[in-house]
Amino acid sequence: MAHYNITCSCGHTDRVDLYGKGADRERKMAWLETEPCTKCREAASKERQAKEAAEFTTQLKGSEKQVAWALDIRSNAMQSLKKACKPEVLPEVTKTVESISSAAWWIDNRDDIIRAVLKVAIANRA
Repeated sequence: MAHYNITCSCGHTDRVDLYGKGADRERKMAWLETEPCTKCREAASKERQAKEAAEFTTQLKGSEKQVAWALDIRSNAMQSLKKACKPEVLPEVTKTVESISSAAWWIDNRDDIIRAVLKVAIANRA
């Protein structure tokens, strides 16, 4: 293991620990130089989460990591649903998305999220 100070794309310096062969470490350092630093990534993530949370009135319930992941899934699902659904059913689908407050549900159903949301919408309708 070796410690390296990497100047990231944002201009800040991150100290990283790299393992493995020299060529692998060089490749990893080159990649890290094209990415923002840890603090900038975290700030961008929190900003994105705040924006996504403001888009919906329902707050997700779960651990901090679950909520962060589920916010991304829910936001992407809503984008896909807007493209996939007819305009006349979109209000009902949006209402269904708003009704699901469990971060774990979003994570568990992430692989087929459109089908899962529509299944809940149909169940709510009955």
